Amino acid sequence: MKNIQEIRDLAVLRIAEAEYLMQNTNMDFSAAAFYLAGYAVELTLKARICELLDADDFYGDKKNGFGKYHSFKIHDIESLIVLAGLQNKIKEKEEADKENPVPNFKTTFSVVKKWKETSRYELSSSKLESEVFIKNAKIFIQWIEQQKIT
Repeated sequence: MKNIQEIRDLAVLRIAEAEYLMQNTNMDFSAAAFYLAGYAVELTLKARICELLDADDFYGDKKNGFGKYHSFKIHDIESLIVLAGLQNKIKEKEEADKENPVPNFKTTFSVVKKWKETSRYELSSSKLESEVFIKNAKIFIQWIEQQKIT
């Protein structure tokens, strides 16, 4: 990937792939769908980090791209949220939702942060769990994209 938009485009593609896998009626691909949707969240957060740090190439080599910031190449959603400058915005959104709890962002965030890179090795995601996760991942990604960099 050469730029922030390509990272975002890949996130959109991963969500679409997750939804497609959930529509297959012959086999249960819910664990793979769960993983791909979480990866889409990760990519969206990494695109924001690139934007925040004015680093246009997250996956580039150490001289020309984000590769020189190798320590940011992590897969932990909560750590990426901190690096993306969203931790306080999440708290603010959760506080605001106390007065208007539908939809409840705290619930969305609690679902999304359960994703781990190691999800790709698990076979145990139920169809319902994956459907709920994908729905909340899409809400969370949309929220991330709406946040202005200040």
